[in-house]
Amino acid sequence: QAADTYAVMLFWANWADRQVARILTLLERKIGPVEYETFEVTVYNEEVGKSVTFDPIHVIGGG
Repeated sequence: QAADTYAVMLFWANWADRQVARILTLLERKIGPVEYETFEVTVYNEEVGKSVTFDPIHVIGGG
C-alpha cells in the first residue's frame, strides 16, 4: 500500500528503522558481533510530493 501523506511516509521509515535494529540485536545474540555498513537512501513519493531519507543497513559479516 502506497503512503498518501508525509506522516505515513515517516511512520513507515521509522518502522523499518526499528525492525532493522531489532533484527541486528537478534543476530548479535545468536551469532555474535555483526559488522555492518550504513548508507542513506532517499525515497520520493510522487503522490505526496515529498521525499524521505533514511539509513538502511547492509550486513557484511559476523565474528
